[in-house]
Amino acid sequence: MIEICGMIELPSIGNSFTWGGRRSNLWIQSKLDRAFGNQRWFDQFPASNQAFLAKRGSDHRPILIKLISSQETYRGSFKFDKRMFRKPLVFETINQAWNSSSLNTNLCVVSRIRSCRKALSKWKKDNQSNS
Repeated sequence: MIEICGMIELPSIGNSFTWGGRRSNLWIQSKLDRAFGNQRWFDQFPASNQAFLAKRGSDHRPILIKLISSQETYRGSFKFDKRMFRKPLVFETINQAWNSSSLNTNLCVVSRIRSCRKALSKWKKDNQSNS
């Protein structure tokens, strides 16, 4: 039915087993609750996602749906990996972003770090680095 209706599950984070309980002496978990969208949904919310939260007072795990209308406004978590320094042009990318001529020389450190994060994210996408 999901395929016939053209539905696609939203990207997710967290433990996707949304229900858990005992049956006899066995602990059973199941993926009962999930969020889907069709092409029109993803046209409207291209970076939307679902987060499976911790169970609190129930045997069901709540789902938080994040409606993000633009990939540009979505910022995933960025983690710098020091192994990147061994990759070609990474140091140059950081140096160029930090000292960008488009940046005012009086810019705060936070703005410069943000510029480096954007430049490194773009570098990672362009270079398909696999750790």
